[in-house]
Amino acid sequence: MDERGLDLADTVWTRLDRKAGAIIELTIRQLRHRVSTWVVLGSGVLMMALLLAFYVDAVRETFEPIDNDGDSVDRDGDGYPLGQERKYGTDDSRRSEFPGSGTFVLQSDIDDNDLNRAYYGNKSWEGTAWFEASWIDDSYVGDWWDSHIDWNMDADGKPDLQECPEEVWQLDEGTACEVGDSDGDGRVTYLANGKWRGEGRVTVPDDFEVEWGYWTDTFYVEPDPPE
Repeated sequence: MDERGLDLADTVWTRLDRKAGAIIELTIRQLRHRVSTWVVLGSGVLMMALLLAFYVDAVRETFEPIDNDGDSVDRDGDGYPLGQERKYGTDDSRRSEFPGSGTFVLQSDIDDNDLNRAYYGNKSWEGTAWFEASWIDDSYVGDWWDSHIDWNMDADGKPDLQECPEEVWQLDEGTACEVGDSDGDGRVTYLANGKWRGEGRVTVPDDFEVEWGYWTDTFYVEPDPPE
């Protein structure tokens, strides 16, 4: 190759080298620009997310929640709102009935027309009957307007009650009176009218009735927040 050919080859390769260098430099600049753009964009998104989180938290603490359907109201004051009571199937008008409080299971009864008027057991009772007691649960209570009997236990753990009226129907609902140990077996008989829990023998007067059953086990349920 002559001298002229060598000069031409050097000129072409030199130009190609310069163009390649310029292209590489431009590419590096563009990459740097893109990286900076993504960094700025990512930082902006992160800042907006933080600001939104602080805003939501401030709104929750500042403004009272709006209850459109009333399910956050606790009407009976037992600590459980209406929505949670509905979820567990309990009555929000009864303070003694709430999620986890247990459910009454009715087992049997003696109606006013049944021939067999007596039954022995350790049950939760409701009705009017003579109750010859082996044991009485004085902690069995309910709502103030309910008919749970207050046995008024004395210091020895024995009921201190009023005298019985002349007629069964004269005994007020939610009360009991002492009849005595007529058969001398050491177990006192009471006339009860209402709800009570204990072990003993019930004898139901004619034209009256008693039903009995048991309560399922209780368990703790965390109350939902009012909002």
